[in-house]
Amino acid sequence: MFYPLQTQFDDGVIELTRSEMLQQDHLVDNKHFVVSLSLGNTLINLNKIKCPQCRKRFDTMEEMEQHRTKHLTENKFKCEICSKEFPSHSSMWKHTKAHTGERPFVCQICNKGFTQLANLQRHDLVHNGLKPFKCPICEKCFTQQANMLKHQLLHTGLKPYKCPVCEKAFSQHANMVKHQMLHTGLKPYKCPVCEKAFTQHANMIKHQMLHTGLKPYKCPVCDKAFTQQANMVKHQMLHTGLKPYKCSTCGKAFAQQANMVKHEMLHTGNSIECFYIDTIMKQEDDDDDDTREIESDSSS
Repeated sequence: MFYPLQTQFDDGVIELTRSEMLQQDHLVDNKHFVVSLSLGNTLINLNKIKCPQCRKRFDTMEEMEQHRTKHLTENKFKCEICSKEFPSHSSMWKHTKAHTGERPFVCQICNKGFTQLANLQRHDLVHNGLKPFKCPICEKCFTQQANMLKHQLLHTGLKPYKCPVCEKAFSQHANMVKHQMLHTGLKPYKCPVCEKAFTQHANMIKHQMLHTGLKPYKCPVCDKAFTQQANMVKHQMLHTGLKPYKCSTCGKAFAQQANMVKHEMLHTGNSIECFYIDTIMKQEDDDDDDTREIESDSSS
C-alpha cells in the first residue's frame, strides 16, 4: 500500500507538515510504522502506536483500534444491590429487575411476566408451537437452545447438583434450587386474585390461568383444551396407551409419573406422604380441571 510520500524513517517520532508530504512521491506502509493525521496540519509517523486508554503499544493502527474495542466493553456500571458490574447502563438496569421482582414484559396469552423483552420473545415460541432446536441424540425438539443443552445432560446420566439437605441429585442446578424450597416450607409467591401461595413463581403464574378461564393448549387428537401445556402432554399419553413409568418394587406401569409415585407409597406402608412426593403429585393444584383427565390407576 502506498501513500503520496517518500522518505526514510528512523525509530522514534517524525513529524511532517502537510506541505512536505505533498512534495513527496510515495510512502511505503509496513508493520514498522503507521501514518496518521494529528491536530492541525501535522502528519505524525510513529514506529509504535499507543492506546490512549492504557498506553499499551501496537505495531499498526488496525491492531490498536481492535484493542480499543475491549475498553468499550469493559464493565463500568455497578448494581447498587449486589455490586455486579455491567458494560452498559441498560444491561445493569435490566439486571436490577431480578432484585425488585418487577416483570414489565407480559405474555398476552398466559400473562407470564418477564424482566426482559428478549425473554418474552423466546417464551412466545411456546405458544407458537415452534421448536427449532433438536437434541442430536433422541431428536426431541425444544423452543430454546439452552433447554436443549440442559436436556442433553439426561442422556449422560450425570446428576452433579446435590441437595445439601436430603442429598437428592439433579442434572440441572435450577431444579436443585427449586427442590430446596420444599425443605423450607416457604411459599413466597402469592396469587394476587385469591392469595393462594406457592413455592415457585412459575407455579403461581400457571395457577393464575384458572382465574382467566383461558385454555390455550389443545390436544391434537381430541381437541380437549388445557390451561397448561404440561397437562396437555400428560393427557396425550392416554391416547397412546403407553405407560413409561414403572414401579421399582412390583413393576406395575403407569402413564403418569405422579400416579406411579403415589402407588409406590403403598409398598412403604407410609400413610403420610413426604413433602417432596406430595408436591410432585399435586403440582400445587395449579389446574384442577386438567388433572381430572389423568388416569386413576393409582388406586390399584
